[in-house]
Amino acid sequence: MFGVFWNRKKNNFHSKLQSLLGFSPKNIELYRECFTHPSENKHDKDGNPLSFERLEFLGDALLDAMVSDYLFSRSKGKDEGYLSKMRAKIVSRDNLNLIGEELNLTEFLLEEVPKNKLSTKIYGDLLEGLLGAIYLDRGYKKALKFTQTNVLAKIKDLDHLENQIVSYKSFLLEWAQKNKHTVNLDTSEIEALENQKIFTTEIFLNGNPMSSATGISKKLSQEEACKRAYLILNQKI
Repeated sequence: MFGVFWNRKKNNFHSKLQSLLGFSPKNIELYRECFTHPSENKHDKDGNPLSFERLEFLGDALLDAMVSDYLFSRSKGKDEGYLSKMRAKIVSRDNLNLIGEELNLTEFLLEEVPKNKLSTKIYGDLLEGLLGAIYLDRGYKKALKFTQTNVLAKIKDLDHLENQIVSYKSFLLEWAQKNKHTVNLDTSEIEALENQKIFTTEIFLNGNPMSSATGISKKLSQEEACKRAYLILNQKI
Protein backbone atom coordinates (compact mmCIF):
# COMPACT_ATOMS: atom_id res chain seq x y z
CA MET A 1 0.00 0.00 0.00
CA PHE A 2 2.80 2.43 0.97
CA GLY A 3 4.68 1.52 -2.22
CA VAL A 4 1.67 2.41 -4.38
CA PHE A 5 1.33 5.78 -2.62
CA TRP A 6 5.07 6.51 -3.02
CA ASN A 7 5.04 5.65 -6.75
CA ARG A 8 1.99 7.87 -7.22
CA LYS A 9 3.78 10.74 -5.47
CA LYS A 10 6.89 10.26 -7.63
CA ASN A 11 4.82 10.15 -10.81
CA ASN A 12 2.95 13.29 -9.79
CA PHE A 13 6.26 15.12 -9.19
CA HIS A 14 7.53 14.01 -12.61
CA SER A 15 4.30 15.12 -14.32
CA LYS A 16 4.25 18.55 -12.65
CA LEU A 17 7.94 19.03 -13.41
CA GLN A 18 7.50 18.18 -17.08
CA SER A 19 4.67 20.71 -17.31
CA LEU A 20 6.88 23.38 -15.72
CA LEU A 21 9.93 22.66 -17.89
CA GLY A 22 8.22 22.02 -21.20
CA PHE A 23 10.29 18.86 -21.73
CA SER A 24 10.76 15.48 -20.11
CA PRO A 25 13.64 15.36 -17.61
CA LYS A 26 16.14 12.53 -18.06
CA ASN A 27 17.76 12.49 -14.61
CA ILE A 28 14.89 13.02 -12.20
CA GLU A 29 17.23 12.75 -9.19
CA LEU A 30 18.80 16.11 -10.09
CA TYR A 31 15.41 17.76 -9.78
CA ARG A 32 14.65 15.93 -6.55
CA GLU A 33 17.90 17.38 -5.20
CA CYS A 34 16.88 20.80 -6.54
CA PHE A 35 13.67 20.70 -4.50
CA THR A 36 15.18 19.33 -1.29
CA HIS A 37 15.40 21.96 1.45
CA PRO A 38 18.57 22.01 3.64
CA SER A 39 16.43 21.73 6.77
CA GLU A 40 15.47 18.18 5.75
CA ASN A 41 19.04 17.13 6.55
CA LYS A 42 19.15 14.64 3.66
CA HIS A 43 22.36 12.92 2.46
CA ASP A 44 23.36 11.04 -0.66
CA LYS A 45 24.67 7.44 -0.66
CA ASP A 46 28.19 8.75 0.10
CA GLY A 47 27.03 10.73 3.11
CA ASN A 48 27.27 14.16 1.45
CA PRO A 49 24.62 16.80 2.33
CA LEU A 50 21.78 16.80 -0.20
CA SER A 51 19.85 20.03 -0.94
CA PHE A 52 19.35 22.67 -3.61
CA GLU A 53 22.33 24.75 -2.43
CA ARG A 54 25.01 23.25 -4.72
CA LEU A 55 22.69 23.46 -7.74
CA GLU A 56 21.84 27.02 -6.77
CA PHE A 57 25.55 27.89 -6.88
CA LEU A 58 25.79 26.48 -10.41
CA GLY A 59 22.56 28.12 -11.57
CA ASP A 60 23.71 31.49 -10.23
CA ALA A 61 26.87 31.34 -12.38
CA LEU A 62 24.91 30.20 -15.44
CA LEU A 63 22.34 32.96 -15.05
CA ASP A 64 25.06 35.60 -14.79
CA ALA A 65 26.64 34.33 -18.02
CA MET A 66 23.35 34.15 -19.91
CA VAL A 67 22.20 37.61 -18.83
CA SER A 68 25.65 39.05 -19.61
CA ASP A 69 25.48 37.62 -23.13
CA TYR A 70 21.93 38.97 -23.57
CA LEU A 71 22.96 42.48 -22.52
CA PHE A 72 26.22 42.47 -24.49
CA SER A 73 24.42 41.67 -27.75
CA ARG A 74 21.59 44.17 -27.18
CA SER A 75 23.48 47.12 -25.74
CA LYS A 76 25.90 48.20 -28.46
CA GLY A 77 28.19 51.00 -27.38
CA LYS A 78 27.30 50.73 -23.67
CA ASP A 79 30.21 50.58 -21.24
CA GLU A 80 31.03 47.94 -18.61
CA GLY A 81 29.45 50.01 -15.84
CA TYR A 82 26.09 50.13 -17.61
CA LEU A 83 26.19 46.41 -18.41
CA SER A 84 27.04 45.50 -14.81
CA LYS A 85 24.28 47.72 -13.44
CA MET A 86 21.68 46.26 -15.78
CA ARG A 87 22.75 42.70 -15.04
CA ALA A 88 22.43 43.41 -11.31
CA LYS A 89 18.85 44.57 -11.86
CA ILE A 90 17.89 41.45 -13.85
CA VAL A 91 19.48 38.93 -11.46
CA SER A 92 18.49 40.84 -8.31
CA ARG A 93 17.00 38.66 -5.59
CA ASP A 94 13.75 40.64 -5.72
CA ASN A 95 13.35 39.96 -9.44
CA LEU A 96 14.27 36.26 -9.17
CA ASN A 97 11.96 35.85 -6.17
CA LEU A 98 9.11 37.32 -8.18
CA ILE A 99 9.73 34.95 -11.10
CA GLY A 100 10.11 31.94 -8.80
CA GLU A 101 6.87 32.83 -7.05
CA GLU A 102 5.05 33.16 -10.37
CA LEU A 103 6.26 29.63 -11.20
CA ASN A 104 5.04 28.38 -7.79
CA LEU A 105 8.40 26.74 -7.16
CA THR A 106 7.83 26.11 -3.44
CA GLU A 107 4.99 23.76 -4.49
CA PHE A 108 7.69 21.42 -5.82
CA LEU A 109 9.51 21.05 -2.49
CA LEU A 110 9.54 17.33 -1.70
CA GLU A 111 8.71 17.82 1.97
CA GLU A 112 6.56 20.43 3.66
CA VAL A 113 8.86 22.99 5.30
CA PRO A 114 7.62 25.26 8.15
CA LYS A 115 7.35 28.87 7.00
CA ASN A 116 9.78 30.06 9.65
CA LYS A 117 12.45 27.85 8.06
CA LEU A 118 11.91 29.23 4.57
CA SER A 119 14.32 32.02 3.68
CA THR A 120 12.87 35.22 2.27
CA LYS A 121 14.85 34.46 -0.88
CA ILE A 122 13.63 30.88 -1.26
CA TYR A 123 11.94 31.46 -4.63
CA GLY A 124 15.09 32.90 -6.18
CA ASP A 125 17.20 30.13 -4.65
CA LEU A 126 14.94 27.45 -6.14
CA LEU A 127 14.92 29.18 -9.52
CA GLU A 128 18.72 29.17 -9.68
CA GLY A 129 18.83 25.59 -8.40
CA LEU A 130 16.38 24.53 -11.11
CA LEU A 131 18.52 26.20 -13.77
CA GLY A 132 21.55 24.28 -12.49
CA ALA A 133 19.60 21.01 -12.61
CA ILE A 134 18.39 21.65 -16.18
CA TYR A 135 21.97 22.37 -17.29
CA LEU A 136 23.33 19.13 -15.80
CA ASP A 137 20.38 17.11 -17.09
CA ARG A 138 19.87 18.46 -20.61
CA GLY A 139 22.75 20.83 -21.35
CA TYR A 140 23.32 24.52 -21.93
CA LYS A 141 20.80 24.97 -24.76
CA LYS A 142 17.87 23.72 -22.67
CA ALA A 143 19.01 25.83 -19.71
CA LEU A 144 19.29 28.88 -21.95
CA LYS A 145 15.82 28.32 -23.41
CA PHE A 146 14.37 28.08 -19.89
CA THR A 147 16.10 31.37 -18.99
CA GLN A 148 14.93 33.08 -22.18
CA THR A 149 11.33 32.01 -21.55
CA ASN A 150 11.11 32.73 -17.85
CA VAL A 151 13.61 35.53 -17.22
CA LEU A 152 14.73 37.38 -20.35
CA ALA A 153 11.31 37.40 -22.06
CA LYS A 154 9.99 39.52 -19.18
CA ILE A 155 12.35 42.37 -20.10
CA LYS A 156 10.25 44.57 -22.35
CA ASP A 157 12.34 47.74 -22.34
CA LEU A 158 15.96 48.14 -21.22
CA ASP A 159 15.52 51.92 -20.87
CA HIS A 160 12.64 51.38 -18.45
CA LEU A 161 14.65 48.76 -16.58
CA GLU A 162 17.59 51.14 -16.26
CA ASN A 163 15.47 53.53 -14.19
CA GLN A 164 14.18 50.86 -11.83
CA ILE A 165 15.62 50.78 -8.32
CA VAL A 166 17.00 47.39 -7.32
CA SER A 167 18.13 48.34 -3.81
CA TYR A 168 16.64 51.30 -1.98
CA LYS A 169 19.44 51.08 0.56
CA SER A 170 22.12 51.46 -2.13
CA PHE A 171 20.16 54.26 -3.79
CA LEU A 172 19.77 56.16 -0.50
CA LEU A 173 23.44 55.85 0.46
CA GLU A 174 24.59 56.91 -3.04
CA TRP A 175 22.16 59.86 -3.01
CA ALA A 176 23.45 60.97 0.40
CA GLN A 177 27.09 60.76 -0.67
CA LYS A 178 26.41 62.63 -3.91
CA ASN A 179 24.47 65.42 -2.14
CA LYS A 180 26.76 65.62 0.92
CA HIS A 181 24.22 64.32 3.45
CA THR A 182 24.77 61.86 6.29
CA VAL A 183 22.55 58.78 6.48
CA ASN A 184 22.68 56.34 9.39
CA LEU A 185 20.81 53.04 9.72
CA ASP A 186 20.10 51.83 13.26
CA THR A 187 18.99 48.18 13.23
CA SER A 188 18.09 46.10 16.27
CA GLU A 189 16.40 42.80 17.02
CA ILE A 190 13.09 42.93 18.85
CA GLU A 191 11.03 40.21 20.52
CA ALA A 192 10.61 37.01 18.54
CA LEU A 193 7.23 35.88 17.25
CA GLU A 194 6.74 32.09 17.15
CA ASN A 195 10.50 31.48 17.09
CA GLN A 196 10.89 34.03 14.29
CA LYS A 197 13.38 36.85 14.76
CA ILE A 198 12.01 40.33 14.05
CA PHE A 199 14.26 43.27 13.22
CA THR A 200 13.52 46.97 13.24
CA THR A 201 15.48 49.66 11.40
CA GLU A 202 15.34 53.41 11.95
CA ILE A 203 16.92 55.79 9.45
CA PHE A 204 18.44 59.11 10.41
CA LEU A 205 19.15 61.84 7.88
CA ASN A 206 21.73 64.34 9.15
CA GLY A 207 20.98 63.12 12.68
CA ASN A 208 17.20 63.50 12.38
CA PRO A 209 14.83 60.50 12.36
CA MET A 210 13.37 59.99 8.90
CA SER A 211 11.71 56.59 8.60
CA SER A 212 11.49 53.16 10.21
CA ALA A 213 10.36 49.63 9.36
CA THR A 214 10.37 46.07 10.65
CA GLY A 215 11.13 42.78 8.90
CA ILE A 216 11.95 39.13 9.49
CA SER A 217 15.58 39.77 8.57
CA LYS A 218 18.03 42.62 9.07
CA LYS A 219 18.26 43.10 5.30
CA LEU A 220 14.49 43.23 4.80
CA SER A 221 13.92 45.74 7.59
CA GLN A 222 16.70 47.99 6.24
CA GLU A 223 15.42 47.77 2.67
CA GLU A 224 11.84 48.64 3.68
CA ALA A 225 12.99 51.54 5.87
CA CYS A 226 15.12 52.86 2.99
CA LYS A 227 12.19 52.52 0.60
CA ARG A 228 10.05 54.62 2.93
CA ALA A 229 12.85 57.18 3.19
CA TYR A 230 13.06 57.27 -0.62
CA LEU A 231 9.31 57.95 -0.90
CA ILE A 232 9.61 60.78 1.63
CA LEU A 233 12.52 62.28 -0.30
CA ASN A 234 10.59 61.99 -3.54
CA GLN A 235 7.89 64.24 -2.12
CA LYS A 236 10.42 66.85 -1.04
CA ILE A 237 12.66 66.93 -4.14
